[in-house]
Amino acid sequence: IRDSLNTNTNSLFPELWLIVFSHLSQLDLLKVCLTCKLWRDLSYSPVFWQTLDLSQATIQNKLLLLLNCFPARQIQTLDLNHIRLPSFHLRSCPLFSSTFLKSLNLKDLEIEPQDQHLLFSHLSKATSLTHLDIRGKLSIGLADPQNLICLEEVVPRLRTYKAGWRREIASTMFPVLCSVLPSVRSFPKLEKLSIPGTYGLRKEVLFDLIDACSDLISLDLCGVQCVDDLAMDKLTRKFTSLNELNLRATRIRDKSILYLTERCPRLSRVNISCTNISCSAVYSMLDRLPFLESLDLCYCKPIIKDPLHYGLVLTIANRLKNQLSMLGVSGFTSLKDTHIAELVSLCPNLLMIGIGGCTLLTSESFVSIANGCKKLASLVSFSLERVSLDAIKKVIEGCRELKEIDLSECKGVGISSKVLDEIHSSFPSIADDDWLLFR
Repeated sequence: IRDSLNTNTNSLFPELWLIVFSHLSQLDLLKVCLTCKLWRDLSYSPVFWQTLDLSQATIQNKLLLLLNCFPARQIQTLDLNHIRLPSFHLRSCPLFSSTFLKSLNLKDLEIEPQDQHLLFSHLSKATSLTHLDIRGKLSIGLADPQNLICLEEVVPRLRTYKAGWRREIASTMFPVLCSVLPSVRSFPKLEKLSIPGTYGLRKEVLFDLIDACSDLISLDLCGVQCVDDLAMDKLTRKFTSLNELNLRATRIRDKSILYLTERCPRLSRVNISCTNISCSAVYSMLDRLPFLESLDLCYCKPIIKDPLHYGLVLTIANRLKNQLSMLGVSGFTSLKDTHIAELVSLCPNLLMIGIGGCTLLTSESFVSIANGCKKLASLVSFSLERVSLDAIKKVIEGCRELKEIDLSECKGVGISSKVLDEIHSSFPSIADDDWLLFR
């Protein structure tokens, strides 16, 4: 390559240059494109411009450069999660109305109120858009009737739609959702719907939403307080193809689980944490849901009140074994180190474990996890007072795929910058931005 640069950039085959360019960032590609016509054509290749991830970006000039560059017009997946977009960026950017754009993440996007209609009008022209996430403050823009008209043009094309908001603005959004649904009569292509945090949603509005969808494979109703046994009866009759369902902090009881097991046999991922589900209902799920691989039972009050709830964990491990990829049992205060050891020996393919608040667990459990769960990506282990720093290091060393570990309120570790520095110095291959060590 060095010799070719001294003579002629055309002396290498374009295929070889593409391999070289594949190691460059998109910002670097915009620099090398100024070198010559060949490099410009190669750096504009669609293979480098399928996805643009600007989530949590803070350098505004780089943001402007990437959003407005010529090859960005080919972007199919755009992530603008948790950034602030000034007016001049939005007005000068053709990307939001691109016919190539298929997936757009605008979660927690901050824009000026007067620019919201401009954004929604751009989206109405993105004819290929099938996945849209507007969770957070941007959902407030739906209060404007003009924005609703634009949304009506987008909704029929969507396969994934996520719109939710935090508790502090839920009271503002309650009348908004009521006004949205009558104008949006159907979601013919929708497969995944997420509306977490809609605490004030009325049941009749939820029923309208159910009627508007044809069939769903993924549904997130976390914190939707109108979801009870009656709502689950209607849901399970309509959405028999569900394979992922989040009912965390809803008002469901054991009868809802009966509806699920009878009508939704394809369910593989279920979150019923912080609900009033009993052990017997969970046993019925194990008997009737053959594809179950992910189960979150954190802080289910009836289960926690049963002094022998550790038996439920062992039954789950014995029934699912290699099939189990995620298990949340935070708050199960009867769990001991021996139970965790048996769990990880039976379920070596676990990617996530939630054991926060299991007060009897010690460092021994972490050693078992380090030895038995080599594929583990996330460990939720808050409020464990009998866990040492050495045990944490063993988990990090043994679970090379680990991306997240929650150690909040683990007094035995000692949450401090010194501890964090010690962990990173012991394992220099760990990138700071890939980890959430203390939260």
